[in-house]
Amino acid sequence: MISVRPAEIVAVWSVLFDSWTVSIADGVEVLSAAIMGRLTSVVGVGVTSSLMTV
Repeated sequence: MISVRPAEIVAVWSVLFDSWTVSIADGVEVLSAAIMGRLTSVVGVGVTSSLMTV
């Protein structure tokens, strides 16, 4: 049986929690960047086509 002190549990948990929150933040950032890129490309195509038809 391995004896684990509460401080070690807290340290491991905080490291796991930090990496978890960082990965979630990265995922949200990538997702929002993809959505923004899609929106800007759609808007750009719409503006370009409307300019072409004029």
